[in-house]
Order: sequence, then structure tokens, then C-alpha cells
Amino acid sequence: MEEAGVSLYPEQENLIGVLSLPLPSAVGNGDTVEVTYQLTDLTRVYDGGSAWEAVPGSFTGSISLTAVTEYNQQVAITGDSAGVEVHTVEATPSYTKIEYTIPFWGFRSYTVDFPRLFLPDGTPVPYNLSQSQVPSPDDIPRDATEISGCACFDGLPSGTQQVILRFLEEDLDPYTAEDMLAHGIEVRVLAEITIDLRTGKSTPSTTYQDAGMTFAGNYLETYPSLSWMMPFDDPDMIALGQADWDSVTSIPGLFEQGNSLWALRYQDAFTVEFVTDGPAPAKDLTVTISTEDGQTAAQGTLRHNFARETHSGGDLYYSWKANLQPQSGYAPSLLDTLTVSLTDPTTGNTLYQRSVRLVWAR
Repeated sequence: MEEAGVSLYPEQENLIGVLSLPLPSAVGNGDTVEVTYQLTDLTRVYDGGSAWEAVPGSFTGSISLTAVTEYNQQVAITGDSAGVEVHTVEATPSYTKIEYTIPFWGFRSYTVDFPRLFLPDGTPVPYNLSQSQVPSPDDIPRDATEISGCACFDGLPSGTQQVILRFLEEDLDPYTAEDMLAHGIEVRVLAEITIDLRTGKSTPSTTYQDAGMTFAGNYLETYPSLSWMMPFDDPDMIALGQADWDSVTSIPGLFEQGNSLWALRYQDAFTVEFVTDGPAPAKDLTVTISTEDGQTAAQGTLRHNFARETHSGGDLYYSWKANLQPQSGYAPSLLDTLTVSLTDPTTGNTLYQRSVRLVWAR
């Protein structure tokens, strides 16, 4: 017997709901299985999902199911698809799973990529995030050039021969995207491919244009805000998770001469922020941001009297930052690698240096 909660929706005088129950064992084609269940913790959802309330009571039931697997298929996919490689499509009447490798397009949110599936006539196939295997930013090297995942959608209608796999620039469901387009707001597509389930071939496609969407070919340069931040991007900090400040400062090589780069942000100008391992900064330092080819992107002074006292639990440290104007009209792009250096203006000695990649776009 399985126990589960279910949300109930008003429909005239009745309440209806949808519930998924795991089968007690694996079944093959033609096998019959008996499923008995008890439902508790009932919730009534209303006002378009904006309100809910508990419903008293519970009920039990049973159902006899006969498995039909003759419509299941797993197709190996080949073909040049403009940077997107689809490996396999597993299609059943209840779900569709697509394994893929895509270019690393950077992060827009804590979801890495935004795959959406459509039928050839433009009908969206609902996306199931909980069943998808989307790589977490925590698991992606910051110098990655590509990432792999498995997107799960609802089952396809019987006889479906082609599907359209589309990767959006933002995490939008089809209805939100339609509303944005209706209000003149641009919806951009990073890649789209058509998958032929009969031949196992994938080809680049542009059916999104029929929906009024545009291609994000210049996605690297179009974001007003780019950033790198130590808690989200330093692999040792990510592995550490929640920790006190003493644990942070004990990470080998993270602090140099008592300082560590906390964040590098760009929005018309650079903001560079450092943290100390405890003592208050005693003198001004020169901070320089350099490109991969060694050109100076920005330079300025990190003033010690701007440092502010900060506490993490019972630990004390200092945070200090500077705003720097880009030199010679320079503007960074998403996924650029920049080197941040601190030097002593009186001696010219380098006190700190670290290269970081701008992987977050806003």
C-alpha cells in the first residue's frame, strides 16, 4: 500500500485531483498488477492555484493495471545540430526523456539550462523538472565548455514522428513566453533542433520564428550585469557549504597576504570586493583587472578607510571594495576570464592575484 498527498481542484460540485503512485514491482508487456493506496493529507486548491486549504478525511482505493509497452521506444540520435548533441530519446505514452550535451551558456539562475519540447504544430509538451537530470551549478567546473543533462517531458501522442527541442535563454514556461510576446517583450532562443524519431536524425531548425521568438546569437554580449562571486564560484567554497569564517580562512590558497577576492561584478562599471582574514586593512592598495591577453581592463584604488567590519557567527573580518571604470571603452562578455591583482603602490609588489570567469548573467 502506498501513502501520498493529493491536491484537489473544484470542478462543479466535485473535487478532482491527480496522483502518481509507484508500482510495487517492475512489469512487462501484458503483465497485470494490483495497486492499493490510501490518500491522506488532502489539500483543496482554488482561485487559480493562489489559495489552498486542508480537506479533512482520507480514502482508500485499488486499481488493476495491465502494462502495455509495445509503444515504448528508445532511439539513438545522430546529426549535426548547431552545438547541441542529442544522444538518445526514450519515448513512452507517459513520459519522454531526452539525453543531450549542450554548450555551456553560463548561468542565468540556479537552473542551468532551459529545454522545452514541442510537437511540429507548435503544441508544447509539458516539462517535468523533478524527473529531469539537470546538472547543478555546484557540479559544473567554471572553465566548462559544455554540459550534459537529461530532460523529462510528458508522453508523446501516439504516432508522433518528429519533435522540436528548444533551449530558451530564460526559464520560461510556454504560456509565460506567449504572454511576453503578446506584450512585445522579446523571447530569445539559444538553440533549436528537430528530432526525427523514425530516422534517428537531428537537424538544426528555426520553428521558433513562427512563434515570434528570436535567436540569441549575441547572448555573450547582451547582459547588463555579469558577475563572479566566491560563495557560488570557488570550488572549495562550494564544497564547504555552510561554514563558519574560520573554516573559510583555512582553505589553502584562498587568502593571499590576508586578502581574498569576494566578488567581481560588472554593470557599466566594475565593482571589485575583497575580504580579509581578520585584521583591518591598514593601507590603500592598487587593484587592477586584466584581460586574458594581458591588457588592463580597469584600475583604481582600494581604500583602507572604506573597509567595513563584518561578522560571521562569532568571527570578525573586514570587507572592502572599489568601483572601477573600464579603460578605453572596454566591456566584458559572459564567460570572459579576468585577472584581479592587488599591488602595494609604494613598493610595486603584488600582494594578491586571481583569475576568475564571469559565469553569471543577469
